[in-house]
Amino acid sequence: MKRNIIGGIALVMACGTAASAQLWNDNFNRANGALGGEWNILSGTWATSGSAGTHTSAPSNEIIQHNNADLRYQHARVSMDVFYGGAGSYYVGPMIGLGGTDSIQVKLQAQTGSGFFSHIGIYHQTTLGPAAGSGFGQWTGTTTLPDLTTSAAGFVALPVGAAFTAARLHVTFDSLDVIRVDIDANIDGSIDYTYTRDGVTSVSSNFGRRYGAAAWDTNGSFDNWRVQSRNWQIVDFDYTPGADNRLGTNDDVALVAPSSFGGQTTQLSTEFNALGLTFPAAVEDRNEVLNNSTFIVPPFSTHPNILTSAGSLVTAFGFSRPIYRVGALLGVSGGADRMRAFDANNNELASVVGDDTFEQIVTGRPIARVTVEGEAGAATPAIDNLVFTGGLVVDSGPNGTNATFSGGDYVSGSEFTLEAPLTILSLGWVDAEGDGLAGSHQVFLWNVATQTLVTQATVTPSSKRVPSARGPAQWFLGHTGPVTLPAGTYRVVGTMATDTIVVSGDQLAIGGASITPGYVRTDFPSGGNGYPNLFFTSTGVRATASVLSGCLADLTRGAIAGQSGYGVPNGILNNDDFFYFLAQFAAGNLAVADLTTGAIAGLPGYGVPNGVITNDDFFYYLAIYAAGC
Repeated sequence: MKRNIIGGIALVMACGTAASAQLWNDNFNRANGALGGEWNILSGTWATSGSAGTHTSAPSNEIIQHNNADLRYQHARVSMDVFYGGAGSYYVGPMIGLGGTDSIQVKLQAQTGSGFFSHIGIYHQTTLGPAAGSGFGQWTGTTTLPDLTTSAAGFVALPVGAAFTAARLHVTFDSLDVIRVDIDANIDGSIDYTYTRDGVTSVSSNFGRRYGAAAWDTNGSFDNWRVQSRNWQIVDFDYTPGADNRLGTNDDVALVAPSSFGGQTTQLSTEFNALGLTFPAAVEDRNEVLNNSTFIVPPFSTHPNILTSAGSLVTAFGFSRPIYRVGALLGVSGGADRMRAFDANNNELASVVGDDTFEQIVTGRPIARVTVEGEAGAATPAIDNLVFTGGLVVDSGPNGTNATFSGGDYVSGSEFTLEAPLTILSLGWVDAEGDGLAGSHQVFLWNVATQTLVTQATVTPSSKRVPSARGPAQWFLGHTGPVTLPAGTYRVVGTMATDTIVVSGDQLAIGGASITPGYVRTDFPSGGNGYPNLFFTSTGVRATASVLSGCLADLTRGAIAGQSGYGVPNGILNNDDFFYFLAQFAAGNLAVADLTTGAIAGLPGYGVPNGVITNDDFFYYLAIYAAGC
């Protein structure tokens, strides 16, 4: 019997908003005057002046709140440039956790009359409630200074010899309990001073999820305010990965670019390979990173760079790992741009148009290649803030290895945390060697806070397969139907009777999630399939949850070739899927119609593609179509 799967993954998500759901920023690159519609002024008076933000009233602890930034504090990387001019008192810095009854204020302060910033403060609200001017001070904790000495104070003098009037502040959280502040003095791309303070969990239960800035007096300005989810892969073309092969960390390398095509002699090639982002062979004036100073960019484009191509040349890039969602700020050069996504067989999966808006494409098949071109004859396609992610909540990346565990009557898997609600459609078990599963596995998803079972699925050797980011490993997915998981922490585990070789290391989460290093399980060897309450440090990856459909017979959104969604699974099984399969079977499309070695269930090769299309593939599809989801 056929059945519908409600809530399948959408083909295109056209946000049409000023920012993505993973990065919010303001470079204040606009005319002098009001601060801007992105901001809610909670206290004081503020303005934009000289392409920077300014505080124009004298009292301390006056605060602005960004209207859109919304993220749990432990997943955020917050940064802003701060400037001091004059000999009077002044401070400025980011606010974290606004919207609740407590929040964190990080500030650089000038109060000695030396003409330089002189102190750093890491404070919280001393009175619960809306953030107010007189209510900030230290919480109970320990501050570790740059020389690794410690202090109980939350407000300390900068090191002797520090003499700077400009700095870039980076604020992250090493853990739920420890805040980290890195100071790039003089904004030259290197971290000069690092401070940490523990005890965050003593106040964090009252935090909200909003962000902003605070200031005292009028002797300075601020710029390039930014909040980014550390759990999303975001390429802003302002930095390339450092030695750790990741973006959003302190060893990122600033990407210095000219403002004209004539001045830029280098096209992107291998700079982002470590992230799985690749570029085709160099062509002059295509895929060039330029400084945006001569472009009319929206304020939510991150300063200073954009990715662009001259005239009618098409910007293009691809992915070396399975990607199911790609988004970018489109049309930032003036005029609308169209972004197109293609699979490995060069079939167009979807397209979307944006003009100074963030747009994204979400598919049920891996995106191999993306192009961006001017819409309706517009020239100079340009993007900023490229985001992309896979379809598996838990995976291992290309640097993972294989590890062998002992079989038994127990379950094992991973713990992950979601920063926002996520709808999953399947649970999966890994085939580390890529040669198929030896047996079936029950996979369970547990809520850690309540220790209750959320959903479960059965994965069999004939279940739907999707590639792992660590080839040749692959995942077998068992259908659950749509299950919406609220933000929180979960454990996904499966039975360990067979297939005990797993992937290990280079843990890779879907955007919006983070994986707890290590693994969880029940007692070995006979702990059963209850709540996996035991935690171990080795990073084996074996079970996952996925936003991808686990329904084998789901092949397409529609049956009319050339229309958007043709050949893209959408989580709904109907006649369109059947007629699409017939068309691909007749056309000899191995990528779609090669489904099995034989048509007799239970025999070796059933449900395993063999590189040829025969009547066995047709009868196999009839069987899985009739079985439904």
